[in-house]
Amino acid sequence: MGQLLRIDSLAGLFVGTGMLLSHGWLSALYEQPVWFVLMIALINLAYGSVSFMLRRTWPHTPRRAVWALAGANMFWGVVCLVLAAFTHGQSSVFGTLALVGEAAFVGGLGLQEWRTLRRGA
Repeated sequence: MGQLLRIDSLAGLFVGTGMLLSHGWLSALYEQPVWFVLMIALINLAYGSVSFMLRRTWPHTPRRAVWALAGANMFWGVVCLVLAAFTHGQSSVFGTLALVGEAAFVGGLGLQEWRTLRRGA
């Protein structure tokens, strides 16, 4: 589980930082408002920070906190799919693919965390 938490936190922090630093360029590429790109960047940074804190305390992290993290991952994956569906008409192909890709990665990571927790790791 520690390795999954490491991947989880690094991915959130890396993506959030990258989006924050290039929000203007991404806004143009995705054909989305700057606030939309910044919102996703900040959500990724917040999530990566929480995941990082849980990773730092592993294996003493309360299991319910990791369950919540896995649930949040899967929930964010669904939110990204909903956002992709609702913004599809105004977003570029890159914007839609970015949201679908994030949904697949984050949702899959949450599912893997959930499965690992069920196995008792």
